[in-house]
Amino acid sequence: MLTKRVLVKTSLAVFLLVAGASGAIAAVSSKPFEAVIESYSSGTPTKTHIWNDGKGHQRSETSISGINSISISDFPNKMIYAINDQARTITTMSMNATNNDQDPSIKWTPIGAKVIDGHPCQGKRGTVGGAQVEMWEGTDIGFSVLVVTNGKPTQKLLTWKPYTPNPSLFSLPVGYQKIDMNALMKGMPQGR
Repeated sequence: MLTKRVLVKTSLAVFLLVAGASGAIAAVSSKPFEAVIESYSSGTPTKTHIWNDGKGHQRSETSISGINSISISDFPNKMIYAINDQARTITTMSMNATNNDQDPSIKWTPIGAKVIDGHPCQGKRGTVGGAQVEMWEGTDIGFSVLVVTNGKPTQKLLTWKPYTPNPSLFSLPVGYQKIDMNALMKGMPQGR
């Protein structure tokens, strides 16, 4: 099924782009906020705007090479939605397949405390997909201040402020085609 394979590869590429840009290695924050992070994994720094309602919902928006990417993380329902306005699609995936911070196979080890950019942080280290990852969470804000992968910064908090976002930011657009990434991947032959 060439059509299905192309759909899976395209949807997966968009999903990984959005999830990566949104800082998929993140913990649920109980504090509503608005923040901007910068990611360095693509070679060019990429800024992502994040809103969190403090109730388990987080929206991330970023622009990469002129393509706007939106993701909505719904922690209570353990789902991530990647919204593609240009294609009018919503790619869905269970957090069980993507949330490294909650993955029981990753053994996180506490590595101490330090202040980063004025935020008191607690650090932890683990191996994620073969890479050594350090996460430094600001104990004052309940959000990652710095992520270091294989000794290099890959995500850094630029701004953070308390903010209660409009609930409509966490609503999915009506009339978009839904693509279930988990179902698509189950139907793909392995090793290709």
